[in-house]
Amino acid sequence: PVTARVMAAATRLKGIVKYGVGIDAIDIPAAIARRIPVVNVPEYAEETVAEGAFMLLIALARKLLPVTRAVARDGWAWPTPAWLGNDLAGKTLGLVGTGRIGRSMARMAGRGFRMRVLGFDPNLSEAEMGRAGIEKCADLTSLLAASDAVSVHAVLDAGTRHLIGEAALRSMKPTALLVNVARGGIVDEAALVRALEEGWIGGAG
Repeated sequence: PVTARVMAAATRLKGIVKYGVGIDAIDIPAAIARRIPVVNVPEYAEETVAEGAFMLLIALARKLLPVTRAVARDGWAWPTPAWLGNDLAGKTLGLVGTGRIGRSMARMAGRGFRMRVLGFDPNLSEAEMGRAGIEKCADLTSLLAASDAVSVHAVLDAGTRHLIGEAALRSMKPTALLVNVARGGIVDEAALVRALEEGWIGGAG
């Protein structure tokens, strides 16, 4: 973390460059007070991260890790109902955050997998989302309730910390999948563990 204390100790500091998107580890008010510019790389790894999110989504839908473990252990996985996966085509994907990475995810899901794509993002207009093939949801709860899979692409700040908490997880379908490739703090980890153990949702990546 680049804290006020770090800045105070760096007497010749002229600027802070974040090699990536998120600036949550930088004390922005302290930088402003010291007139130190802070910049990030908005286009950093947008396709890479979106592909990683889609990889997790496919792995969850097709039970890839449990099947792989079973084959490694037993040499074969009998085609029983326990291994029955789900197609993504025709399902609904909800995006929490529709910045560059979220919009890349929307393109892959909509054009590639024929999924309906919903989005919750107070910073983007309905028209902007529409151009990216995303239907804007006015509130998070309605997006979560309608989605077969939810992918988180928001920044971490005071307003998004634990945004996906118990209430949010309980509003999802019991078969729904949750993927978070953004900051871990956006999801309440203790609530997520309970959700998985008690079956509030279908899986998480």
